[in-house]
Amino acid sequence: MISLYTSEYFKSILPEQLARIITERREYLNISQIDLAVRCHLSEHMIKKMEKGKHNFRVTELEKLSFGLETSVKYFFAVL
Repeated sequence: MISLYTSEYFKSILPEQLARIITERREYLNISQIDLAVRCHLSEHMIKKMEKGKHNFRVTELEKLSFGLETSVKYFFAVL
């Protein structure tokens, strides 16, 4: 049996859900994409791709995002 977490379904849904979570949290903090990029030490282009759901996330990127968004990595999965 194939695990849900390795299936194509999971791979296609996760970036879209994370995109929504990142955007909502960034807007809640009232910061721009540029501000978030600076906080996370990522490029503005990458933040834009993440918020569009066009990026395959790595754990290291989620760690940087959690710092920039003033939360923990667990937050991204708690609200999925």
